[in-house]
Amino acid sequence: RRARFRDEARALLASERRARTLFDTVHLIVLGLDRDGRVDYVNPYFLQLTGYTREEVLGQPWAERFIPMAQQQEVQSVFLESLEHDFHPYYQNAILTRTGEERLIAWNNTVLRDPQGGPIGTLSIGEDITERRRLEAQLRQAQKMEAVGQLTGGIAHDFNNILMAIVGYTDFLLPATLSSPALVDDVREIRKAADRATVLTRQLLA
Repeated sequence: RRARFRDEARALLASERRARTLFDTVHLIVLGLDRDGRVDYVNPYFLQLTGYTREEVLGQPWAERFIPMAQQQEVQSVFLESLEHDFHPYYQNAILTRTGEERLIAWNNTVLRDPQGGPIGTLSIGEDITERRRLEAQLRQAQKMEAVGQLTGGIAHDFNNILMAIVGYTDFLLPATLSSPALVDDVREIRKAADRATVLTRQLLA
């Protein structure tokens, strides 16, 4: 029995070492909170991402210390609901770095329990998706601009066809108005306006 206990203890220790190595090397945030919502573990990646030292983080109230004020109440509610009902296994919120910069994090949350099944805290794995969201926003803006460009091009093309008709009719009318200087001037002014509009249409097409 003692040998079996020693083997189980060694296996447990080896498992803990593997988990610790994984937590220390993975490029994801690993965050442990106790039942009061205070930080009891962060991995080196969190410290690297935020610029904090471990001493500045451990024991601090997570929501009050590291979450933007506008989201603090919501994040605290999510934490309490997770403890009580196992809600919000997946969640996103911003965190604050040491310089005050906000980073958007996508979390996978797990409730930690004692041997009797009571909640004692949470363990969360977080991915920094700030740059991804920024690129998605840029892509959406580019798609909007492309749609506006296509619409503008279509309108300009149709308008250009109308202007060509106007120009053609002024060319047709001009010889017939030579006997009336006033009409000649009017037709020429129409032609000038159409020429100016044609230049504008070309700019829109460009």
